[in-house]
Amino acid sequence: MHAGRLGTGGPYTGVAAAEQDCCSFYDFNVHQSPTTLELTVRAPEAAAPLLADLFGVTV
Repeated sequence: MHAGRLGTGGPYTGVAAAEQDCCSFYDFNVHQSPTTLELTVRAPEAAAPLLADLFGVTV
């Protein structure tokens, strides 16, 4: 699982939608407030290397 706080704006929601369409085993949650955009991605443990390739970090 990867969870991170990202600055507002950017293409993150588009990436999340594209990856969800491509790889249904991902679970994306995007929450935007006036000052932040939070992207949480969940996937099976076996997909941790794929998450690392996409986002650079896994938790």
